[in-house]
Amino acid sequence: MNKAIIIAALATLLPLVWSQCLTRNDTSRLSADKLYYGQRKFTISLLDALQKARPNESLFFSPHSTYRALLLAYFGAKGDTEHSLKNTLQLDWANSKADVSHAYELEKQARANRVQHQTVEFKSVDKLYFSKQVKVKECIKKMFNENIETLNFATEPEESREKINKFVEDVTKANIKDLLPPGSIGTDTNVVLANAAFFKGNWASKFDKEDTQKKIFYEHSRMPVYVDMMKQRGYFNYGVIEQLNTVFLEMPYKGEDGSISMYIFLPVFTVNAIDEFLEKITPEILDEEVFSGGLQREVDVEFPKISFERKFELVPILKEMGVGNLFEDSADLSDFSEKQSIKFDDAVHQAKIEIDEEGSVAAAATAIFSFRSSRPTEPAQFICNHPFMFLIHDQKSKEVLFAGVYRGPNE
Repeated sequence: MNKAIIIAALATLLPLVWSQCLTRNDTSRLSADKLYYGQRKFTISLLDALQKARPNESLFFSPHSTYRALLLAYFGAKGDTEHSLKNTLQLDWANSKADVSHAYELEKQARANRVQHQTVEFKSVDKLYFSKQVKVKECIKKMFNENIETLNFATEPEESREKINKFVEDVTKANIKDLLPPGSIGTDTNVVLANAAFFKGNWASKFDKEDTQKKIFYEHSRMPVYVDMMKQRGYFNYGVIEQLNTVFLEMPYKGEDGSISMYIFLPVFTVNAIDEFLEKITPEILDEEVFSGGLQREVDVEFPKISFERKFELVPILKEMGVGNLFEDSADLSDFSEKQSIKFDDAVHQAKIEIDEEGSVAAAATAIFSFRSSRPTEPAQFICNHPFMFLIHDQKSKEVLFAGVYRGPNE
């Protein structure tokens, strides 16, 4: 069987250019907002699937990356395969692939205009690696242009694997190495969709290293453990999600437009609090009560230093999410090539996060607090000494770049 691989290594798909491959409808009314609303819904679905696959573990992943890796597959899919991917990617607003492409073009232009003014570093690159034996459709070549590269999988599978790994390593600044293990690329490989990204941001309000102390963190169903707990008092966007018994805090990264922030969700501490929160959180709650809610107030914050890495075999997780026959022999990916049969049989995702007093680095390539909705005169307490969820969110693009659940250092 021909082999193809989808890779999500914390990454993105560069926005697509409309081409004659696609039947274009009235796209003037569309915007990237519709695409990213679907991405937020996808984020919650992916988080739920990962949580079920690895219960009681700390998680970290990039919905941004996984979404775009699947979008690459979507643009090559037809028939039932295309329909399943459209549903999984929450693209019901689009009448055609051209609609999606146009929305990405708008986002591409907007992000390009931000790069020169943004002190937060966020680099995303995608690659479509085709075997030299695959005759790629001309419209696909035009659509992806410089993102396509041909490799000689048939005679040089190991060299091809190393080249793809080197691409991921370079984009992620050596944070993700050896993404594809030996033997993952074979002589029958005909396509690899690779996405890699790197993020680095400094806190707008940094923690003082001298205030970091060893403190207890209460892990799920385990004995308390000690972590390096950072501490500061400052003014932050702070809110209460009453129906979820959860408080949240926005910690912005330093930047001229201040649009990228980490949101931390801290449920009232009970044995199963984080699991109950994850079961009930929705995109609507994020939009209505978090990304547009909360009040600026003085808060005493305690937050653990975090450093861990996760790697996921995505095939069973994506099947659980409803990607249909994408990884089966019956998949229709003939929009990539009419001459060769392309089938995907594997998908991997690797993510790494480091959070310290200065800020956060992510690459790929979850208390004692005042649970009150009123505004007391004393500073609120936001002490992350038990499992919590966190998101890195881009307010301008309305996109969740990274997400995680921290259950302690020993997961």
